[in-house]
Amino acid sequence: MIYNELEAQVLGKIYMSLGDLPFFLELGLKPKHFVDPEYKVIFQKMLDVLDEKGKVDIADLTKTDEEWSEADALMDNCKLIDIQVPIQNLIESYNEYYLKSEIGKILESEYYSLDNKVERIVQKVNELNTQKKEENKVFGMKELSNIWYKDFEDEKSIVKIPYEDINRYFTFEPGSLVTAGARPAMGKTAFALNLALLAAKEYNVLYINLEMSNVQIMQRFLSIRTGIELNKIKNKRLSDEELTRINLAIEKLQDSKFRSMSCEDNPNFNFIIRKIKREHEKNNLQVIIVDYLTLMTASGFQSKNYEVEYMANRLKLLATELNCCIVVLAQLNRAVETRGADKRPLLADLRDSGGIEQASNVVAFLHREDYYQKNVVKAKDFSEIEFIIRKNRSGELGTVRLGFDKKIQRIGAMKDE
Repeated sequence: MIYNELEAQVLGKIYMSLGDLPFFLELGLKPKHFVDPEYKVIFQKMLDVLDEKGKVDIADLTKTDEEWSEADALMDNCKLIDIQVPIQNLIESYNEYYLKSEIGKILESEYYSLDNKVERIVQKVNELNTQKKEENKVFGMKELSNIWYKDFEDEKSIVKIPYEDINRYFTFEPGSLVTAGARPAMGKTAFALNLALLAAKEYNVLYINLEMSNVQIMQRFLSIRTGIELNKIKNKRLSDEELTRINLAIEKLQDSKFRSMSCEDNPNFNFIIRKIKREHEKNNLQVIIVDYLTLMTASGFQSKNYEVEYMANRLKLLATELNCCIVVLAQLNRAVETRGADKRPLLADLRDSGGIEQASNVVAFLHREDYYQKNVVKAKDFSEIEFIIRKNRSGELGTVRLGFDKKIQRIGAMKDE
């Protein structure tokens, strides 16, 4: 099979199944893999539309400008190629051709020394090998034991949560999905930001923000770090001494491994997944925090339940694929409010889908009892948060008490009585 024909087969297969474009990307296909410059342009345009709209349909690929007219003609040729071959087989063959082509270019190059050529060839082979899925392999007890020993000796594989009392129950285990659910006003975003800020002292953290601007995130971080009231920072009512503290805090935060991705303007789920993968390639993410699940949208589902279930399962797969922990915040339904005296959340209270519970390694809830005690005198600026662990695949269930200083949005551990 000639190389150009193979490219046409791959592109034709994608064109006839545009809704599956994200799946094709997960198989490892990238624009750089196309040798034919015209095919490369077409595939890149598909990705651009996917980034912008979250999906691609034929209407997006039949625009009237001259460039797209040429693309239409090329796509007509691609569609005539036999497309009965499964896409996995096509891309496997294609990757083999691509690797041979790249190795040939390296060997023929006059710009690399022999050592550099060997190094670059090994790099190309490794790039292709990382695309192969380990879950298709079968392991015997000897292999499993070796895998365990390797993990046991690797201290970096233990990603601790910055709250010691929670660490007694679970850690940010690579490949795990942790769901933290709460009703409004329970402090879930404050908890997520405190978690991110503290974890980022040691670990590469990406915060997916669908509610606040980056300015608002930074305001909260500065309040947490300096102890200056959040409202004073928001309203820019700072004394010289407070401004000095702010500047010192900003200087120290430069060493943080925290990264923020604001997705207020484009909450499309597939778009966000692709952005996460790109960031992971650059910075080897260890913890990803999503604030919050049901603010994201995935098209093509008949109900919100199916949509949320799909996103939860996809996030779990992503955690495994990237070998990192994903923490996702979730809303609870209103049934909590109508309950009797004890309004502590249950697993059934997860909003829109039981699929969240099924996909998660850990499900915990944030609960403030004082929020519901209308007739009890309570501290104005301080609250106790119960971190209630309702599901834990790798450990026990229990409740951790956290202190919430609302004025500065700081959440810390509380000593047991």
